[in-house]
Amino acid sequence: MRSIVLIFLVLTISTRAQNDNMTTIPGEIPFSFPIVKECKAVDGEFVLSPSRAFLDDAFAKDGKAIMIWYQNLMAKTDTNESTIKQISGEVQIPNSLIIPIPAGATAKKGDFILTTWQSGSGMQRAIVVDDNDPSAPIVHYLDLSWDNPAKNKDGIPIGQMREPNKPNTFTLLNEDWQAGSSIAIKNGTQFSLGILISKSEDKVLYLKSAMLNVADSSQCFLIDYPEKLKEGDQVFAPMYGTYKPGKVVKYDEEMGRVWVDVEFAGSTKEVVISVLDVLMTLPE
Repeated sequence: MRSIVLIFLVLTISTRAQNDNMTTIPGEIPFSFPIVKECKAVDGEFVLSPSRAFLDDAFAKDGKAIMIWYQNLMAKTDTNESTIKQISGEVQIPNSLIIPIPAGATAKKGDFILTTWQSGSGMQRAIVVDDNDPSAPIVHYLDLSWDNPAKNKDGIPIGQMREPNKPNTFTLLNEDWQAGSSIAIKNGTQFSLGILISKSEDKVLYLKSAMLNVADSSQCFLIDYPEKLKEGDQVFAPMYGTYKPGKVVKYDEEMGRVWVDVEFAGSTKEVVISVLDVLMTLPE
């Protein structure tokens, strides 16, 4: 019995030592991205941030882990990393991973916002479809797959539904290189789609298929979405994460969705994407 207890204690101490060594420097993340000293969020306001469990898992797997940004409360901003209030309690999160959601935002129909899926979970970009209450607009989420088979309580596919946002839970997407912006990342002769999380002078931190990545700034390009599209327009659309040439079949401006015929593996496939992710030309 004593030997079993000793083995348990050794394993416990070893596990704690591994966890303690995961972040030896406050604000460090498991990527070659500089530590961000200042957090621009405000204590008591909402932020978007990954859970501490996801971050620890990423450290344990050298960054190769799923990272989802959730709506949390800022408890206390600090240098390099700040205290976030999650459902499980207060945790320390590096400032580079914290996206502020300033209180008091309002939006009008057609605006793009950064928010969370409010009847589900996780960060979402959305377009405002009803601004009767500008502080609590009704939106259509743009990062949920249009043809997702799951349905909401009203029987509407979740990728096609409209849903109200609560006050103080969203921010307008209206600035260049803002967290939540779509970016194109060059890799050889190909370009892939990413969602910007943070940017330094020479590095870009971004999400791709729920995995966090880092790239040189020189290889990343801000996607300036087209304000007008029409049937027959030649565009580039992300398919399985990589941009491919295609032709616009339909554009629903109110819902911010674009139907594109893409040539893939010798055949044509129709994809439905967010207008935020459309490229008119590939960056040079």
